[in-house]
Amino acid sequence: MDPISAAGIGLSVASLALQIFSGCVTAYQLFAEAEDMPAAYGFLKVRLRLEQSRLLRWGEKVGLAEEFLDNPSRILQLNRSLIFDILLEIQALFKKTVKIQAKFDSLVPERNLPDRTRPAIPASENSFLKKTLNAFNKLPQAPKRLHWSLIKHEEFQVLVEKLIGYNDAIESLLEIGAIEQLLDVQRQTYMTVLQLNSKVDDLKQISLAMQIQKKDPTHVISTSITINEFDIVRQKENEEFADLASFKAQESLIDTEATMVRPLSASDIKFPDSNNSTRCEASFRSQHVWIEWKEYDSDHQNPEWGTVITQRVKNLVTLLASSKKSPYFNVPHCLGYFSVVGNTPNITRYGFVYQKPQNVTLDMPYTTLYSQLCSDTKPSLTQRISLARTIARSLMYLHSVNWLHKSLRSNNILLFLSQSTSSRTSYSSPIVSGFEYSRVDLVDEFTELVPEHSEHDIYRHPQTLASVHLRSKKSHDIYSLGIILIEVAHWKRIQDIVDLPEDEKRAKKVIRGLRERLLRKDFVVDLEGLVGDSYSGAVVACLEGLVGGEVDEENPMIGVQIQKAFHDRVVAKLSSVSI
Repeated sequence: MDPISAAGIGLSVASLALQIFSGCVTAYQLFAEAEDMPAAYGFLKVRLRLEQSRLLRWGEKVGLAEEFLDNPSRILQLNRSLIFDILLEIQALFKKTVKIQAKFDSLVPERNLPDRTRPAIPASENSFLKKTLNAFNKLPQAPKRLHWSLIKHEEFQVLVEKLIGYNDAIESLLEIGAIEQLLDVQRQTYMTVLQLNSKVDDLKQISLAMQIQKKDPTHVISTSITINEFDIVRQKENEEFADLASFKAQESLIDTEATMVRPLSASDIKFPDSNNSTRCEASFRSQHVWIEWKEYDSDHQNPEWGTVITQRVKNLVTLLASSKKSPYFNVPHCLGYFSVVGNTPNITRYGFVYQKPQNVTLDMPYTTLYSQLCSDTKPSLTQRISLARTIARSLMYLHSVNWLHKSLRSNNILLFLSQSTSSRTSYSSPIVSGFEYSRVDLVDEFTELVPEHSEHDIYRHPQTLASVHLRSKKSHDIYSLGIILIEVAHWKRIQDIVDLPEDEKRAKKVIRGLRERLLRKDFVVDLEGLVGDSYSGAVVACLEGLVGGEVDEENPMIGVQIQKAFHDRVVAKLSSVSI
């Protein structure tokens, strides 16, 4: 039924739009669930599902649901002709991709087939999807299932490429704020997909799906749409998501890839002979680098741990040297590792060699957030909030690929002196470092014990203090982030904020009761006065925990809940702070 005929029998603009929109969503559903689709087309199915999600979210944004028909949105009223054109072209595009168009409505006999959709795509749009499909299924002869043999295989990828272009076009009709909201939801969808998928083949399909390039809509549509900066943002984020999926696949194969890692020659590295710190400046083949040390004491570990530790060192080097690691990780690039004998024969010191960031001069020294918190110079509130936001976002992206840090604290946040003036420090590009005890969050990975030290323990989750053998979790990293956020807000070290005693025994007692103290109403009120309610709310969320009670954080569905809560209650809250 064309729009003019429909209008002639009294359908409103909104109800007509809903009918056409429902037909588009149903067409997506038919193709995504096409029976007997070969595995080789799996990556196209993944992208088809993601584009269907985009269209559904757009439909929700403009009010394409039966309960909103009496009050159509401003977007529908102002752009109804163009919206009809786009939606009708989407329907026509699907129909054109069927071999025998007259049989588009042919039904494959219904039966309870197992859900073979791989990889897993989040079902967050299920409620609206069901409403939309129900609206279409009220029409006579609504198709229910399509067989792959009816689809023009050679045109399937072109179909997906064009659908991406149509989605970009229809989203561009929204106001800027609405587009930004859709992009934010899209990012969360991508994060959820990463949490739900861990098989290498599935992750490779996701990566391939996000590398599909769009084809622009027809000339009539293209000339009616204003191309904006969001096209560049979408493209960049699609590439980023593809790299994240590839990186997570690499994590799953890490033991195999790490076997190719060979230690560097210690003779090529010049570092202080008497250096016993965990980090130092050095030079490597004429490059200015820095080294971070990890010690292994064979006298205090299971004899088998020596092999495990060496493998983990190689694994970490592989991940930190990967070209697929996200720039949002804000982690250093590793050039390799070497090992030397420590002060006693039973001590092995592994040195991770890190390249300085590209945006700093090679001879520019690093400093740490911990050191800056002791300085007399206090950055502006704008700088502090920006720093907090960047660190939180880094942890969110690390957790999206199930990478646990395990030693998140202010002396593992590196900063480099500003190039513009030597008297100021740049807080815009912090480096999250200190990965010597880090690991991938896999079920069969053992937790390596972290040495006890009160100035480090003060950042650790109370559960890890109560049981040294407790398996590390994302919630432990998030708690540590909460402590750092408090430090950034006050611009003081946490031990100075709470007056941590120098006596080790008394210090441990203070640390054991630290969370309760930081969550007291008077402390939270003071924090609100310093940095506002949103920032303070993010801190409280980190300290309290994002999901209630004891949960299995290795369960992918729990991982999705934590990821979403971390975004909504921490990262988004920090991003909403404006000065």
